[in-house]
Amino acid sequence: MAEKIVLDCKGLRLLLLLLLYEFKKQNSARSVVDSICGTMSPTTASYDTAKVWKFKTCLEYQSRSGRPVAANEERLMELVQEDLRRCTRELTEKLGCSHTTVARGLGKTHRYGA
Repeated sequence: MAEKIVLDCKGLRLLLLLLLYEFKKQNSARSVVDSICGTMSPTTASYDTAKVWKFKTCLEYQSRSGRPVAANEERLMELVQEDLRRCTRELTEKLGCSHTTVARGLGKTHRYGA
């Protein structure tokens, strides 16, 4: 079994840049993955990742309408460190996000029926 490569932010950006470059040359997702995995490591890129990136046109984050994807986790941790006895409802008011988002950010889960 091939050793799995874990990419940091720069490595991930480079991989995405390679994907975009190959797609600009009109290559199929399968040939792009075969090319990248043949050069680097068999686990560097997956076919599913390549399919998603086939229709992207740039590396920049495209803003979308609607709710933000995630609450500011750094701010959440700052608020918790200020007062460890703060409840999640109070954190929700300070951050302006949902109660479940705060609970998820703190690593709390609810198990139904348990």
